[in-house]
Amino acid sequence: MKQNDRVLALDGLRGLAVIGVLFFHDGRLSGGFLGVDLFFALSGFLITGLLIDEVRRTGTVNVLRFWERRFRRLLPAVLALLVAVVPMMYLWGSPPQLSSAKHAVIPALLYVANWHEIFQGADYWALFTDPSPLTHLWSLAVEQQFYVVWPALFLLVSRVRRWLFTMTAACVAIIITSGALMWVLYDPANPNRAYEGTDTRASSILLGALLALIGLPAIIERLGRGDGSRFHPRRVALELFQWTIVAAIAWSWFTVDGATSSGLAHGGFLLHSAGGALLAATLATSWPTTLQRVLTIAPLRGAGAVSYGWYLWHWPIYILLTSEHTGWHGWALTGARWSASLAAAVASYYLIESPIRRRQWMATNRMALAGLAVAVVAIIGTVVLAPTLTTKVASFDPRTIGLPTTTAAPIATSTTIPGDTTVPGNTTVAPTSTLPRRSIQSVMWEGDSVAFDSAPGVLAAFQAAGLTASYHGFVGTGITPRKGVDTHAIFIQPVLDEHPDVVMLQFSGWDSDFPEAEQQAAFTTYTDAILGSGAALVFVTMPPGDPAKVTTDYAYMLGLAQDLHRTRPNDVFVLDANQQLWGTFAYDITGDGVPDRKKDGVHVCPQGSALLGNWLVYQFADLFAGVTPAPAADWAGGTWTSEPRFNNPAGTCS
Repeated sequence: MKQNDRVLALDGLRGLAVIGVLFFHDGRLSGGFLGVDLFFALSGFLITGLLIDEVRRTGTVNVLRFWERRFRRLLPAVLALLVAVVPMMYLWGSPPQLSSAKHAVIPALLYVANWHEIFQGADYWALFTDPSPLTHLWSLAVEQQFYVVWPALFLLVSRVRRWLFTMTAACVAIIITSGALMWVLYDPANPNRAYEGTDTRASSILLGALLALIGLPAIIERLGRGDGSRFHPRRVALELFQWTIVAAIAWSWFTVDGATSSGLAHGGFLLHSAGGALLAATLATSWPTTLQRVLTIAPLRGAGAVSYGWYLWHWPIYILLTSEHTGWHGWALTGARWSASLAAAVASYYLIESPIRRRQWMATNRMALAGLAVAVVAIIGTVVLAPTLTTKVASFDPRTIGLPTTTAAPIATSTTIPGDTTVPGNTTVAPTSTLPRRSIQSVMWEGDSVAFDSAPGVLAAFQAAGLTASYHGFVGTGITPRKGVDTHAIFIQPVLDEHPDVVMLQFSGWDSDFPEAEQQAAFTTYTDAILGSGAALVFVTMPPGDPAKVTTDYAYMLGLAQDLHRTRPNDVFVLDANQQLWGTFAYDITGDGVPDRKKDGVHVCPQGSALLGNWLVYQFADLFAGVTPAPAADWAGGTWTSEPRFNNPAGTCS
């Protein structure tokens, strides 16, 4: 294989990586996000190879020159994106997207976007948030931090007599430490810290670095020396080895779900990165293989050549080119997204990246610094000067919150909820007890962030009906315990302290992050405590989410609740608000032009909160004595409608 062929094959590998990410962000490849790990491993291998060559040639590393080359290669395209992203969101995005862009630009400029995401509590898997246009820059921040630290470490170690051995030992130690940190820090209900942390992701980059340090390509070259036959056993073994890795990577891309797979943090990322690093190392030899020929086909080479710009621009374009904005769906929407982001990538490559890298303009460092200063001023200017889009929460007429279409107490009997749609095959079963209805004076509403946003309207409805009502819960968690969250203190202790007559628990999709055995144990602990306190327990289904944005499954918990109702029909009830109230997902289910759901497709706006509260209080009037619903006009227009939660993120209910 010629030297140029090796470079082209690695370009093809880059192209494959970026295509995986593109398909993932389009919702078509569940494990395509692992393309980022392929980038990491490839970068670690190539950069370390360059540093080794420099130490062997000069005896040291010119760190300043290395940094200058890296920044000249990477920074201009990022600056162009950062200059453009705030105006793009102002012109075509939503208020939350503009707000998130303005907050994320400076961390992205400083290459600390990953830590910004972590400290902001952002969820990379975008389950419950309006997508931020710069959330994808976390991976570039991790790489750039590596580019700053790794050559400096090379510089220090190059002065040691056995520098290569020392660097290899240090690399192995860091990989082990990083992998252990990911294992320890992983939280299935909030995996972002483990997924985006520099300390936890260093192992993915350093696995590529390790293969460069041990000289794997040279070892393969020596093993193959003199083997000219295409069918020599060693060459056949290399072919089989490469394609086995490709098959394993492909399997992971098609089957792994990053939001729920704990195996990734427990060695999965390491295995995938090791596979990517081995592919890079075996492709960087003179042995021509079938995989090398596949990776050098023009489409993959072209994708690899513009992969950096394509990665930069694809996500902001994706979140603007949505089915809501364009009217396109399926592959038509995918084609539009790919075409627009590829056009931006090609423009970035030929107008910005390539000319600056080749010093066709901004040839001197002084010119480059001047250009940097202008870009930084422009970026800060867009953040400061961009007007804030209208974020006022839409008001509604309380008189539109009329009587529910059904006032029977529905008991969900289906045990399957596919995604976020309504419960199929659902039937309504009246309570089987012939005992007098329990008289109640107080209720408690519990749940996660969906219940939190619903709480003001729910509490207002019950208080207007003459009951004492309170809310307790926690964002980002169901009743299943997770690391760092005391679910007993959140969901059980308030019941023991306040002694409500009825506890309402809204199901949470967060419980499904855990194995069924853990959900079963949590359910038993919770229900034993609530029923043991003397309270009745009412489970309420979540509103369906926007199927284009979220996937929430609480079918297992629903089945447990149904079973418990059949065992204790006088004390446990399951109310299917999903089907009886919300129906098929819509942002405006009443059709009055006022949003009932937030733009994230999960949470509720004031009118949605009022609709749920009104529906629930009428269900309770049938189930329990002592509940007299008040007309919605008496309570649905209260000051609770302007609570800050309904404008978080800004403009989400406008």
